[in-house]
Amino acid sequence: MPRRRIPLDDWLQEMRRVTHELTGGALRFPERRTLPLPPSPAQHVGSYIAVMSAFDSMHVGLTTSSAGCRVLARSLMNAPADEELSDAEVVDGVNELMNIVAGKVKARLAGNDGTMRLGLPMFLTTPVRLTDRMERATDDVTFGPVQCRLLVFRERRAA
Repeated sequence: MPRRRIPLDDWLQEMRRVTHELTGGALRFPERRTLPLPPSPAQHVGSYIAVMSAFDSMHVGLTTSSAGCRVLARSLMNAPADEELSDAEVVDGVNELMNIVAGKVKARLAGNDGTMRLGLPMFLTTPVRLTDRMERATDDVTFGPVQCRLLVFRERRAA
């Protein structure tokens, strides 16, 4: 019996919960001012992870500004606000943070599809171009002091 695909909104709901839990728990944010999400998606940078299973193939992601990525990476590394991070450290930190978020979400949704596997995170400095054959869902959240966009996308199934 084929399983139904997990709705994109279920992924977003769990991603919202996980970012909220991490903000209130494991991560420390020395930065106090809110860093806004850039108005244009062309200015968003962030990390994406493929999620594959016997029943589905999709990507989940988190984007924000370059400055927001630096704050997120610092929070993961427990680095002070005035500590400079290299671009490579920022990319590694945001990718690892996305890996944590995706892993927690996958664990929560595994009851719907126990065959799910995560790919490696990839950091992109340009927006993902979606085709007409793809469906997507997004939501804006505040992750610590950083406004971010959560994304979930996959190819549509033929009707």
